[in-house]
Amino acid sequence: MRAIENDRWLLSATDTGKTAAIDPWGRVVASVPRKERTVLAASYALISATTFYTRNGDWFAFLCAIILLGALIARFLSREKVEPSS
Repeated sequence: MRAIENDRWLLSATDTGKTAAIDPWGRVVASVPRKERTVLAASYALISATTFYTRNGDWFAFLCAIILLGALIARFLSREKVEPSS
């Protein structure tokens, strides 16, 4: 997901996990099985463009959460003001 949201190649190297090269669309281009001692020679490209997420971060998600909380509070407050009819 990090490769997709930042539109970048992701080169992951680990000691005991999966070593891989992931393209900007999230596809694993080259990988090495877990716990295998070897070298992974993978091609990649440098990209200078930035995505909306890279420029702005998580502010959009925080704004959506605040709007949701406000709507829930308004809903519960408006429900309490309505008197049942007999």
